[in-house]
Amino acid sequence: MNSIHARLLLAATAVLLLFVVITAWVMQRADQERLLVAVDTRLQGLVYGVLGATEVSDRGEILVDRFSLPDSSLAQAGSGRYVVIQDAQGRIVWKSDSVIDQLPPLQTPTVGEWLKIQDGDYIGSGLGVRWYVDDNPHRLTLWALESASMSRSESEVFATTLVIWLGLLSLLLLAILYLVLRWAAAPINRLGRAVDEVRSGERREIVAAMPKELETVKAAINRLLKHERGRQSHYRNSLGDLAHSLKTPLAVLSNDAHAANDESRIEQLQRIEEILSYHLTRATSSETTAFAEPLAISSLLRRLCDSLQRVYRDKGVTVSLNCTEGLLASCDEKLFFEVAGNLLDNAFKWTESSVTVRCEKQGGSMIAIVITDDGPGFGESDPSIYLQRGVRADERVAGQGIGLSVAQLLVTEAGGELKLENAPAGGARVTLFLPAVSQN
Repeated sequence: MNSIHARLLLAATAVLLLFVVITAWVMQRADQERLLVAVDTRLQGLVYGVLGATEVSDRGEILVDRFSLPDSSLAQAGSGRYVVIQDAQGRIVWKSDSVIDQLPPLQTPTVGEWLKIQDGDYIGSGLGVRWYVDDNPHRLTLWALESASMSRSESEVFATTLVIWLGLLSLLLLAILYLVLRWAAAPINRLGRAVDEVRSGERREIVAAMPKELETVKAAINRLLKHERGRQSHYRNSLGDLAHSLKTPLAVLSNDAHAANDESRIEQLQRIEEILSYHLTRATSSETTAFAEPLAISSLLRRLCDSLQRVYRDKGVTVSLNCTEGLLASCDEKLFFEVAGNLLDNAFKWTESSVTVRCEKQGGSMIAIVITDDGPGFGESDPSIYLQRGVRADERVAGQGIGLSVAQLLVTEAGGELKLENAPAGGARVTLFLPAVSQN
């Protein structure tokens, strides 16, 4: 994952989810404790209420006024709330009408003591009492019980509500986090766009305002750009001085070779001149491709085609130019003329009658310039070998085979690509890919 924004958002999401899970667990446990306390309080209230509605006769019979029971559910069969009264031997001497199932074993607490049970099916509270009738004590235990399913139902309702609200709150917090991260990362994105503007040649340095944390980075990049321009300029000037220094001696040697009609020396001197031109062009491309202005290629291709039609007017070459208007390439104008001129000159040189030039945007980031002729093409061999220095398509034509290799070098250093192939209908097809500049 190469995006800082995505990393921060993923980390924040993980922390938020962990917090939500822990919060849900803690709140669920707290609600369970609350429910147990509430149930226990409710059961104790039932015990006291039934105790208030109970009388013991002279013969020790338990009499409970059913109309004075504290909860109407005690009169409903299977309501989930039950009250039973036990004697000293633990025998049930009275039970509410709600009791229809077998109850769990109930212990006998001491007088004044509360006992509690929680066996998974029932939750209960029991109180031991001593009842005096004419100074005769009667040992009794009152148990109030509630089905655990009632508490579980309340807990499930709470859990469902908790999950829904925590989920909605999490989504809201994630949306807020996303907006906050976008706002916080805006200066970094702005710096990235400023660097892209410099790289594409729209600006010579970063001028956008930055927060103080990024001002140091901005200043360092601008210093590096200035230093790089100076270094490349010095390199280019040094090579230019070297070429001019060798120009006069080479001219003298060339004149002597022509006077002596020495073809071998003439060929070697031409090769030296082309090698010097090659390295000068390479040095120039290093400077121009790094800080190139956006280039409108449609008009330049039209100028090149018009010029070459005049040069090769004796061949009567027909040119078809189909180029999308408004295409901008991240390429220096001099470099473009070097490369496109070389490729078009080859097409005009080898064509029988027509040359087709088409340019369009591909993939959103590249511009494809396709040059097709109806000449002999590249033959049956792999066309890519002609991008190597010294390899030529036809040994009968004078030259050192350095044109396409120089074009390949310049295009690669400009961030593009050169592709050679045989056209399906015959002839050669050369595709030049150059980085596109956004028109926004």
